Amino acid sequence: MAPVVNPQRFTDSRKVEKWFRRNCDDVLSRECTPLEKGDFLTFMASIR
Repeated sequence: MAPVVNPQRFTDSRKVEKWFRRNCDDVLSRECTPLEKGDFLTFMASIR
């Protein structure tokens, strides 16, 4: 999942939004906030 493995991982905004919509609902039973999405993407980008 980390971009270091696949640099194109988070470049398609439609796929990213679909992923967030599905997984946030499954995990949190609600839509993720923009801040939560940003925090997650920042975290994933920092993994080496």
